[in-house]
Order: sequence, then C-alpha cells, then structure tokens
Amino acid sequence: MSLSLPQINPKTKLDARAYNKTEEPEDSDTMKALNDRQRRFCEALVTGMAAGRAYEAAGYDSKGNVADTCAEKLLRNAEVQSYLKELRKPLKESAVLTRQSKREILAKIATGKIKATPAERARAIQIDNAMTGDNQPIKIEGELTLKRVLEGIDTGALPNEEEEA
Repeated sequence: MSLSLPQINPKTKLDARAYNKTEEPEDSDTMKALNDRQRRFCEALVTGMAAGRAYEAAGYDSKGNVADTCAEKLLRNAEVQSYLKELRKPLKESAVLTRQSKREILAKIATGKIKATPAERARAIQIDNAMTGDNQPIKIEGELTLKRVLEGIDTGALPNEEEEA
C-alpha cells in the first residue's frame, strides 16, 4: 500500500481561504508580497506535499534534487514563512492529531512501546519515513561495492524486544 499525495496542477490557482472555513480573511500584506508561484508553493506545502514536489507543482521549472534545493532556499524567505504560518494557523486549531503527535504514536509502535506485530512495527516505520521524506532515493557517489555498503552499516546490536516490553 502506498501513500498518495494530492496532485496540484501548476496552472490551477489555489485559494488559501479554502483552508480556513470559519472566516474569509482579506488578502494580507504577506500574501500580496508573494508572487503567484510562491503562493502556490505555500499552499501545496500546507496540503502535505514535500517541499521539492510543492516547488514543482507551483510551476517552477526545476525538477528532482534541484527542486529540493530551490524549495529549501524558498522556505528561508521571510514572506514565505509568514504566509505558511497564516495558512497553518486554522489547520492547527482544527487538527485532532498534529503531524508531530502522529509521528510520536508511530515511534511508539515502531519501538515496541505500543504492542504490535513485527509487520505493524515495520509499517509504522514505513509510514513515518513517508511523512519525513526519508523514502527518497539517495545519490551514491563513486563505485558501489559490497565492502562500501557494509562499511556504512551501523554494527550496533539490535535492542532485545523482550526487555522493551
């Protein structure tokens, strides 16, 4: 089972007011300071899309790792941060479980603090990885050999599951 993220057409104008059902805010100074692509980027992020994919969906030309890097740079923009805060405020107020609380529950399942089968623990790790973007492929520089792979593996002993229970 794979997680699917909402698809946003870069040509479609998203409306931040869709995230706030209780009131219709006027366009803030922050919103006016952003261009259309910056607004679409923020609105895509609020839907849960990864930053690089939100950058692509907003209509920027960069793809893949370049989009990830550009998205990180755009996230440091003060106006973008302010607009994201505006968009997230009504979501935080209405959220039953925040992203962080969901990750804490998944961590308890994965570490055995909540009783779960090995398959459920593996699934909790998989879901948490998807939430954090850790499922993204890594780029390997140079020749890939078994020796290099084994050198990179942490050789620490696995925790005894019986001691955790």
